[in-house]
Amino acid sequence: MATDESILALCKKLGFKKPEKMFHENLLFGSGKELTDDDGLALAAYMEKYGPLKLRYIFLSENELTDVTAIALADALRNNLAPELEVIHFHRNKLTDKGVMAITSALTDTPHYYMREINVAENDGIGDDALISLVDMYKVMWEKPRCEEIPLTRLEWQGTLFNKHKITDTGVFALCDAMLNRDFWLNNIEELDLSDNEITDAGLSRIADCIAAGHMKKLKSLYLTWNKITDEGAEALANAILKCKKQPNLFDVRLDYMEVTDEGRSKIVEAGTERDCKISVILKHFD
Repeated sequence: MATDESILALCKKLGFKKPEKMFHENLLFGSGKELTDDDGLALAAYMEKYGPLKLRYIFLSENELTDVTAIALADALRNNLAPELEVIHFHRNKLTDKGVMAITSALTDTPHYYMREINVAENDGIGDDALISLVDMYKVMWEKPRCEEIPLTRLEWQGTLFNKHKITDTGVFALCDAMLNRDFWLNNIEELDLSDNEITDAGLSRIADCIAAGHMKKLKSLYLTWNKITDEGAEALANAILKCKKQPNLFDVRLDYMEVTDEGRSKIVEAGTERDCKISVILKHFD
């Protein structure tokens, strides 16, 4: 249980003298501060004590936070203690599906209509259940009369080379099928990073189907490094670029450390050239 003393200790870690002023200009910056779950619980207690807050950005990357913090923060979000929140960063912590699903469940119960980033990259094996819970959250939000669009601009759920996440084609299918079925639209997404996961050609082909059908119109960057993709997936993406009605915005594709060859890369680049857009396809391989 967090106390006033723990809130004060967190305040000092973040460089503030008074708890009631623990964030600056709608931003709470706690990245790289060696925060633990005790600090996470103190943050949730702070939100309960002083909320609702006008926070728009919560950055908690590069710490030692686990699902304990995620669940406590989820309770605060469910109670609508940061109703204008746009961005949550948990990059490089120790969250699992359980913590991510707690957050998406809270945002399902209490939609946050400005939320455009939930970054859980490089955590502890984030998988399909977490991604599917995000999809379900957006389905519920889309049905709300107040929701005119999904504000999501960046989806960064990548793992690392030596600690991969566990998103497979199942999670990708759930995301793409929701768009293809018009359960919601992701017209604002500009970056999709699912690198260091377990996605195959089938998953990339379903992403390609969405692009061909006119979804993700603003997508600029598609990062799928170190999955299980071959030239077959690259060809599906090239065909989608040719088929989509409007000129694609895609210009940065990363398919490193897989069985994609120069031939697969050439098909994507040539498809972009035919649509009057220059697409960079990065292919790095192990020596």
